[in-house]
Amino acid sequence: DYPISEDMITTIDFKTLATLILKKEKELLCNKNVEIKSDGYTGLGKNSLTARYKYYNLLDIVHPEIQKLKKAILTAHQTFLTALKIPLYPQLYIQCWANVMRQGEQIKAHIHRVDPHAYLGGHIVVQAQGTQTHYINPVNQINEPALYSSKNTIGKISLFPNCIPHYTDVQR
Repeated sequence: DYPISEDMITTIDFKTLATLILKKEKELLCNKNVEIKSDGYTGLGKNSLTARYKYYNLLDIVHPEIQKLKKAILTAHQTFLTALKIPLYPQLYIQCWANVMRQGEQIKAHIHRVDPHAYLGGHIVVQAQGTQTHYINPVNQINEPALYSSKNTIGKISLFPNCIPHYTDVQR
């Protein structure tokens, strides 16, 4: 069994946050000074915001909704670790990026970092309509994969071990 935590964030104006992310997308896509080698195996391509995940941290943006986002992530993290009876870490670093998917796009199965300091991954739904995120049990992910599918609802935050492959439906 692998734990996945899901909760709803009610303190953020997600329309404002979506607008901010789309503005940031334009800025980051214009920056030609970065060498894009991979989109993190998401299938969104080298010209996607996702492919720039190494070159920015969404949480560094100075904006009231980002401050609320930081607090919501920290609260969800503390709740998850407390439920699992795992002591809180004295220092926490969060790398946060945004995925922007247009009609017909989807995030292919991938995992996040798996080094000793990267223990949790997360997902926050800012905008979505009629899609799900699917988590694959990593023990038998090839022959008989066991899936947990979660409806993408605006405001939902999910936390999970980084070793869990996950993907989304095609954006309609």
